[in-house]
Amino acid sequence: MERPLDRPATLRRFAAPALVCSAILIASYVRTAEGTRHPSPWGYRLWAFSAMAYSDILALHEDRGARQHPLPYVEDAIEYPVLLGIAMWLPSVVAPERAGYFALTFVLLAACALGTLWFISSIPGTEPWVWGASPALLVYGALNWDLLAILPVAAGLWLWAKGRERWAVALLSLAVWTKFFPLLVLGVILLVSLRGGLRRTLELLGIFVGLTLLLNLPFALLGWARWAWFFEFNSARELEASLYLLFGGDRRGSVDAANVISAVVVLAAAAALAVLELRTRRLDSTGSGWWPQWRWRRRPSGWLRPPRCWRSPTTPSPSPGCTCKERRPGRRRSGSTTRYSGRWWRCAMPRCSPARCGRSPTASANRTCGPREL
Repeated sequence: MERPLDRPATLRRFAAPALVCSAILIASYVRTAEGTRHPSPWGYRLWAFSAMAYSDILALHEDRGARQHPLPYVEDAIEYPVLLGIAMWLPSVVAPERAGYFALTFVLLAACALGTLWFISSIPGTEPWVWGASPALLVYGALNWDLLAILPVAAGLWLWAKGRERWAVALLSLAVWTKFFPLLVLGVILLVSLRGGLRRTLELLGIFVGLTLLLNLPFALLGWARWAWFFEFNSARELEASLYLLFGGDRRGSVDAANVISAVVVLAAAAALAVLELRTRRLDSTGSGWWPQWRWRRRPSGWLRPPRCWRSPTTPSPSPGCTCKERRPGRRRSGSTTRYSGRWWRCAMPRCSPARCGRSPTASANRTCGPREL
């Protein structure tokens, strides 16, 4: 993974998408906040489904009486991981009424969306516009609390790109116990960490296990049944619109079969990724991924790959055989160019072989050859 861009370069990529993203978020709030005028759990749901503006934030707040929520996992069973349970509860302490609760929660979600955009803009090879101008933010931005988990995922990948691996795993661990889907990202990160040896991977895994115990053990001891409800509810909840129903599954009777099929598919995909990484060492921790509120799209490989003749923080001068000329920041030249840490470099040698550029199998980290040498 390439190192993140510096702050000025990130700001240039962030500014325009941020304006569009803000406008989409405002529109999302306006279309969803209308639900605060429809009190009672079923009164709200009837309006929301007919208006196609449903939000779990308002629905679950109505289910708790549209007032301050009971203390999660101690006085109330929550169908989400512990950090999200706390995030649901805190706004109700500050602003328990419907409009205030939704407004405060949405401000937090909007901040997470813009924070995610910043980290996307900072990582080379990502497309800020795919996130900032996504219609999914209009529809799904206030559907649930997913953005609270997406921000630490983006921040964790940013830290990983900077080489701060322990902090990256710590943030991804927090993301897992906000929403469970970041566990997939954490699994890829741990696989990639095997390149540094088993001891390194076990150390990172220990960070995840330690934070897991720190976050969950107090609630499990204070109210096991209410804490365990997250696992019980999600293992037994009836099927919603999915392929299972399309192929004749029953909403309630096919739950166990669907759980088994899903587990087998996920474990098979995890095994395939593990084999791919262990055999090729080409797994990319910022590869393309998608779920309803989050999609990163990589450019074609020719645009992703920086010219092989470049200076890095550990290589203060060009490698033997390559002649690099520094250009002013922000100016794109013809030929092979890339922005690295906010600076543009142009490789004066259009083609070269590994031997000519001084590249060897034992020094693969010195990306010294021309952009089309292989």
